[in-house]
Amino acid sequence: MKKTTSPLRWSVALVLAGATTLAAAQGVLRVSASNDGAAPELQAERYAPLNEYLAKRLKMKVQWVPFRTDALLMNGLGAGKVDMAWISAGLLVQSPSVVPLVQRDEDARTRALIVVRADSPLRKPQDLKGRTLSFGPATSPTSYLMPRAALAAARIDPAHDLKAAPHATSEEAALQPLQSGQADAGAIGQATWERLIAEKKIDERQFRVLLTTAPFADRHLSVRSDFPENTRNWIASAFLALEAVSGGRDILKGLQTRRFVLAPPEAYDPVQAAARQAGIIR
Repeated sequence: MKKTTSPLRWSVALVLAGATTLAAAQGVLRVSASNDGAAPELQAERYAPLNEYLAKRLKMKVQWVPFRTDALLMNGLGAGKVDMAWISAGLLVQSPSVVPLVQRDEDARTRALIVVRADSPLRKPQDLKGRTLSFGPATSPTSYLMPRAALAAARIDPAHDLKAAPHATSEEAALQPLQSGQADAGAIGQATWERLIAEKKIDERQFRVLLTTAPFADRHLSVRSDFPENTRNWIASAFLALEAVSGGRDILKGLQTRRFVLAPPEAYDPVQAAARQAGIIR
């Protein structure tokens, strides 16, 4: 990605400058999240402890702002109706109005899968030629962009060598054509795959992983690009401090992570390249 930012600088003067800038600018930090498969009210509940912590740490009100669709969320970020949001790398690389800030440690090493039925004759990616593959939304790195890029790297042209099913409306829904027999394979994120197995929503014995992508950075917290760098650093420092503050480990546990790490813009270059290859961006 072309967006750049320098490393965090942890002086007291910088923190105080960030606090003054943000508090003087608005007094309320508006937070949202893109669709991750959970109902909006469950999303709000999941992030509530973190937002309460941020309010105390940053000494300002933190307001949760729900959006019905990812398109509305990104329009809201661009129009200044929300200040920062949890989004996928697929949304990030399409928007010049946001800058990645932090991410869960696990989200820095995301993988995507292509899955087939256990009794499928398909044994290697090249066997997919002429077959039907079910993808998720076109903006999804895990269920479209990165699986598609992995196939291209294996010398499979997704546009000509595959019979693509219509894009599913969500990552989980990309498995439905596979389960019903309407597709020969389905693309899904490894984390979602493992969660569905743990929740017993799918029977792992009925499927087999045909391809696993290399790790890539995906879901993260982005802030509006018009936020001054010292303000971004100040907010990021609150996330990086969670391991050490009282109650911080409980918040991290609720978000199913050990820690937050910085999200450098260049970490999303592979997703940007995949989106360009897929014709999503130029």
